Amino acid sequence: MNMPSEQAAMMPAEAQSQDQKAPYNASDVTLRDRLIEAGILIDTGEDGLYGRSAVFEDIVEHLNQAITLLGADQRAEVLRFLPAMRRRDFEDSEYLKSFPDLAGTIHSFQGNDRGRHRLLAALEKIVHIGEEEERSDEWMDQQKPTRLVLTPAACRLLSDLSACR
Repeated sequence: MNMPSEQAAMMPAEAQSQDQKAPYNASDVTLRDRLIEAGILIDTGEDGLYGRSAVFEDIVEHLNQAITLLGADQRAEVLRFLPAMRRRDFEDSEYLKSFPDLAGTIHSFQGNDRGRHRLLAALEKIVHIGEEEERSDEWMDQQKPTRLVLTPAACRLLSDLSACR
């Protein structure tokens, strides 16, 4: 394991970083780029959305085990939540008022055969944005909100759970 020497650990952070700072270059390879190149993360074509390899999941699992062992004397309750929650609970919370940009709703097609044909036709429409071609958003007109939303953060559910206990 890489551990700083006693002398380096005692140095102020500013002094340590002055020797190691190099100017940022946009062409520098990032940690994310290296993880993708090594096959640990799988690029999906959308920034922030990555597949995770068995190696990545193994690291996460071992980290969870280590944290559980370190905190065993505290007898913490282990809770796991799904990535979705009831829309009604979400609407009743104050979360949307504070973080509307972080809310993720789940929509689905709820139409009839005629609506399905409109959806399929809309999927074929291409719009030009500058030199780029993109699919039109018209297909989304055939989507309706479901009774679920994406869980915004585990702490949101934990605070709801503590209020109920």
